[in-house]
Amino acid sequence: GLLHEINNPLNVAIAAVAYANDIIPDDSPEMQETLQDVKICMDRINKIVSDLHTFAHPVKDYENTPFNMEEAVESALSLGAHALDQIKIVKNLNGSLRPLGSKQQIVHVILNFLLNAAVSIEKKDSKNKGLIEIVSRTEDDRVYLSVRDNGKGIPPDLLDKIFDPFFTTSQVGESMGLGLSISHTIVKNHGGRINVNSKTGEGAEFSFDLTAESPKRGQ
Repeated sequence: GLLHEINNPLNVAIAAVAYANDIIPDDSPEMQETLQDVKICMDRINKIVSDLHTFAHPVKDYENTPFNMEEAVESALSLGAHALDQIKIVKNLNGSLRPLGSKQQIVHVILNFLLNAAVSIEKKDSKNKGLIEIVSRTEDDRVYLSVRDNGKGIPPDLLDKIFDPFFTTSQVGESMGLGLSISHTIVKNHGGRINVNSKTGEGAEFSFDLTAESPKRGQ
């Protein structure tokens, strides 16, 4: 109910900002900049509401629809481009891999991995250029995807907490600590598992697996 009460006026405000932006003359740069700032804030609230909704009402039964894993990765990279523009991205992807599940939800998982990697790289006290490597592979009837970075890594005492709801090492206002928790729920409800390997100062690797489309179904 709370999310509904927030979402209704939020949608009205977003629509009002869009309308105001259309009617403001081009010779009013200060007003256009102000509206852009408002839109950024509205989008942030919208993302928070969306994450809270996903956390409160996780979908447990996904349609087993085959989708292209490489396309899901590219969608996540596009959505996270603003945070990844100074980071080198290395992709080792098998373009033929087709897992079963919700492509939209898996894009959400990959995006969370990428954004966490970007934050880890940004906070690392190092002169080395940021690097994220994305690898996909198949084994038996499973499709695996991993996202590895060369950021600051995760301290051993925090590894068993990172998937807890609302756990975050970020400053107040920077993160709600729901990204990895939601990702864990999504992958679990897809019948997969999330794994993390990390050493302090040596980066981290997050990976998950999904059921692969069977050869018979793909024919």
